[in-house]
Amino acid sequence: NAGLHLALSPGLSASLAVRTPYARKSDAESLLRYTADGGDTDILIEAAARNSYRQPLVLGAGLVSRWSEDWSAAAEVCYFGWSRYEVVYFDEPVRRTFRDVVTAAAGVEYAMKSRLGSRSVRFPIRLGLAYDPQPMSDVPSSYLSLGFGLGLRLGTLAVDLGGRIGRESGSGNALRSGRVALSVSWFSDER
Repeated sequence: NAGLHLALSPGLSASLAVRTPYARKSDAESLLRYTADGGDTDILIEAAARNSYRQPLVLGAGLVSRWSEDWSAAAEVCYFGWSRYEVVYFDEPVRRTFRDVVTAAAGVEYAMKSRLGSRSVRFPIRLGLAYDPQPMSDVPSSYLSLGFGLGLRLGTLAVDLGGRIGRESGSGNALRSGRVALSVSWFSDER
């Protein structure tokens, strides 16, 4: 994995990231046993193998624009090379008909300012959209999601609560997705 962050100007920055292809490996064991009722038949078949899952290349790029102290926006695109995903399960290649996909997301943030006693505090509020096409090539399916979040910045402490709800289209199943994340950070200096 590698990443690069560039501050293009005081209000604009860009980031690039890459995850090279790699293989995950796991040991697998199988046991099949058959015994016949009332007889001496006892058949035991054991097997072991080394499974592998070749993960694809992932490339990402993002932009952050801060046009005032309170307002900012961010956008990202990511490429996933799913057409080169490979699975070998119990020494047999498993056919996957995946296609490469490009995901996209964008959002805005407004940071409200207030005071908590004598300390200044910020409450970032976020709203965004994400488009996530799925890699199956036989059924063109994708998710469109709405993201939202609320944070607290108090000195060197940052707490963020975010969520994302989405709906799938294309498969005919109208699947739904949801995610909630909580992040607590402690910085060495005020941000």
